[in-house]
Amino acid sequence: MNAAVWNVRGLNRRDHQVSVKELVSEFRLNFLGILETRVSAINVLRVQTFLPRWSWFTAYDVPGNRIWIAWDDELLDLEVLNLDVQFIHCRITIRCAHLSVLVTVVYGANDSISRRELWQGLETLADSILMSRGLLGEILTQC
Repeated sequence: MNAAVWNVRGLNRRDHQVSVKELVSEFRLNFLGILETRVSAINVLRVQTFLPRWSWFTAYDVPGNRIWIAWDDELLDLEVLNLDVQFIHCRITIRCAHLSVLVTVVYGANDSISRRELWQGLETLADSILMSRGLLGEILTQC
């Protein structure tokens, strides 16, 4: 699986869409996190047509979330596991390999209070991942 995250800073512009499409093609990407798209909710479907075979996840119902997730629907399945203002945590399953990976795409706020909230959220997320894997107890007993 080839993946990338890019702070596009405006995906309304056709030249930015072309640049993203070229990035996907050049690096044979299957997964893409796109940050700061500046696309309004009413324009989402129009803008997303530049990657026609791909599926998309956006979180316009979470105020302040500036993250889009895109993936090649012919190769991958994606399940959003945790949605936050500053990150989206998901499980990606590579169908042909029957293999899953966890991916968290982060777009951190630039003020210190919100950034502390981000780190707290990521720490909670990490703890829950370790607990679900049965690893936290193992790590704590080794410390």
